[in-house]
Amino acid sequence: MVILGGNLMVQGSIGGDINVVGGLVTLGESAVVEGDVNSFSGQLIQAEGATVEGDLNTNLTLPFIFSAPARLTIPNFDGGLSLPRLPFSTTNRLDLGLGLAGGVLWWLGRSFIWAILALLVGLFIPRNAERAAAAATVKPVVAGGLGCLTMLVVPAMLGLLFLSICGIPISLLGLFLLVAAWAFGIIAIGLETGKRLALLLKQDWALPVSAMVGTFLLTLLINGLGALIPCVGWVVPALVGMVGLGAALVTRYGARALPDAEVLTSSAQSSQVMETIPLPSAPPEEPSSDLPAVDIQPPDEEK
Repeated sequence: MVILGGNLMVQGSIGGDINVVGGLVTLGESAVVEGDVNSFSGQLIQAEGATVEGDLNTNLTLPFIFSAPARLTIPNFDGGLSLPRLPFSTTNRLDLGLGLAGGVLWWLGRSFIWAILALLVGLFIPRNAERAAAAATVKPVVAGGLGCLTMLVVPAMLGLLFLSICGIPISLLGLFLLVAAWAFGIIAIGLETGKRLALLLKQDWALPVSAMVGTFLLTLLINGLGALIPCVGWVVPALVGMVGLGAALVTRYGARALPDAEVLTSSAQSSQVMETIPLPSAPPEEPSSDLPAVDIQPPDEEK
């Protein structure tokens, strides 16, 4: 049983745990709790005769167990690099009884966040996104290889820079640029997905709308596969991310286009322009006259 900011009066038997957040739990004389009673910033009133078979936890301050690494070890260094121990557990779980519903909400929420980012990219830097999408479409193998090589080399270099005090700002900046390139590449692939979906549905979507819809469906699909398929589900999101990362890097965040991609984009734009420009019609025929022809002679010079 989960109580969020409410009141609970127990006079009977509860066959599980009681989790209260910012509320009041009152256990009457005939109350029997077979599990634990966890109070997060709440109040608990237990009458005489009330039975709690599990643990009674009333000093908890967080509604979940926070996840963070407690130790960082750098290879090839004696003893490694140890960070201070953290005053909380390092398990990653939300112990509020959300279960499957919480996972589904998080799955949908992530895709909505990606869709909002794609909408902003489509509004402010549409040409950059188009160039990166064209690079990922024309040369996916090259983009994927560059993305894979980047993920193998750059994090190690940033970790080494982080060891020195002077290199900490550079490493943080490099990490930000790497994450931004990864996100920009996924949005570029989402833009291409939205364009092809609009073409399939015979719709004329604006570029920001195509980026938003395509990125939402793309992230929904790859994150769903990553969660449903055990052991190898992470392969699909990793491949999409590496292709997008490589496309973002090879185009310098869409600032320049690959030659083949530029030709493809130019031809597509030319075809669109030709479709919008009407062809010139044939010149109108001169109207025919039914009047008889008259032979006009030049005037006599003497006269």
